[in-house]
Amino acid sequence: MSVFATCLERFLCEPDDDTSYDGVVASEIIEHVADLPGFIGSLAELARPGAPIFITTINRTWASKVAAIWLAENILKIVPSGVHDWEKFITPVELTAHLENAGCRVAAIHGLMFHPIGNHWTWIESTQCNYALLAVKK
Repeated sequence: MSVFATCLERFLCEPDDDTSYDGVVASEIIEHVADLPGFIGSLAELARPGAPIFITTINRTWASKVAAIWLAENILKIVPSGVHDWEKFITPVELTAHLENAGCRVAAIHGLMFHPIGNHWTWIESTQCNYALLAVKK
């Protein structure tokens, strides 16, 4: 696990006060945390009722294993080798269940595609690799 993910988990799991936020973003981080249910619960605790929670992550499919690990790490080398653990990737169904257990309602799920040559992301229909999920704290 990265130092950043460790520090973020510590911040989320050991809050100093009762602060809540108008929105919470967890982009490309949940596939690196050790305690996913606890992390998702902490994201929900940080959001005030009615606040959006926006998450981007990698789906656990064979397509993502090829794209995010083999292609991105080993061929294109746009991320360091070994940074991803396919077992930690999470399906939209699994992430939805964790969010619902944390008192959130999922409002939208949409696919994302990274374009390494232009170094940008675009929305796509397929959630087979990367996807974004928008939830709302109940």
